[in-house]
Amino acid sequence: MLCLPRPCNICAFGVWSPFSPLSGVLGLQVPPPAFWGILVPILATYLALAFTMRRWLASRISID
Repeated sequence: MLCLPRPCNICAFGVWSPFSPLSGVLGLQVPPPAFWGILVPILATYLALAFTMRRWLASRISID
């Protein structure tokens, strides 16, 4: 599971960025509360697909 931190860090950075000190410079705004209810299933699906495809690809071409 060497690749586990990378997708999780990407997701964490995306969630953190609107609250960061640079958000004003980058033009980011804090999303409304309803957004978080939609974001959680989207991120969970993304992570599940990324790990599934990695496993499938690794079995096809023998990488790891």
